[in-house]
Amino acid sequence: MHKKGSFRAIYGVSFRALRTGEVFGAVVRDVTLCYDTQGDQYTVDELVAQIVDEPLNAVDPTTLADNHRLLQSAEKLAHNPDQVVVSLLVNFITRETRDRFLLGINNSHKIQMRGSRYTTSTFKPPSTRVVQCIKCWQLGHWISTCPVVGKICGICASTQHSKEEHYCEVCHKYGSPCQHKAKLCINCKGDHPAYTMKCTKRYVNADVAQRLGAARPQ
Repeated sequence: MHKKGSFRAIYGVSFRALRTGEVFGAVVRDVTLCYDTQGDQYTVDELVAQIVDEPLNAVDPTTLADNHRLLQSAEKLAHNPDQVVVSLLVNFITRETRDRFLLGINNSHKIQMRGSRYTTSTFKPPSTRVVQCIKCWQLGHWISTCPVVGKICGICASTQHSKEEHYCEVCHKYGSPCQHKAKLCINCKGDHPAYTMKCTKRYVNADVAQRLGAARPQ
C-alpha cells in the first residue's frame, strides 16, 4: 500500500497537481475501501495510487488532473461488515486519456486494483443548480448574502469592473467572453468564465457549495 509521501516520491509530484480548466471524469464503481479487519480505510490518494501502480491499467500519472474524490457515502457490505465499498471519481486532463481508461483491460470496461477488477463508467456532473453568487462569482452563497464589497468580473476576475461592464475594444461588446480578452475563473483560476461548467470546482464541488450555501436563491 502506498502512502501519499511515497506516491509523490515515485512520480515527483502528487497526482493532485493544481491543474485548472476542464477535466474529464471516470467513475470506478464498488471499490473496497477498508484494508483490514479493524476498519482502517484507504485515502483517495492511496486508491488512485493503486490504479496507477497496476501495469494492466496503463495509466500515465501525468494525464491525471485534480479533485479525485469519493462520490458516495461509504456503504457496509451485508455479508462482511468489516468491508466498505465506494465509487471513486478519477479525473483526467483530456477526453482521450479518460476514454482509454474507461475501456479498461482488454476493452472489458474494468480496471484492476489490488488483484480485483472494478467496473468503470463516465462521470456525469450533477444536474442540480450550483449555489453561486452572481456578484463575486464565488461558490457557497447567493448574491443576497454576499460579503464582498466592490466589483468582481465573472469573465476575467477583475476587481475594476463587473461582468456587465466587461468590455472588448475589438468586438465592441459588453458582458460577453471573447477570443480577444483574457478569461480567468476566480474559483479554479482556469482560463474560462467563473460561471461555465468547464470550471472544475463548479461541478466537482457542487455538493460542497450546496451544503455551505442557501437552500434556494433569494
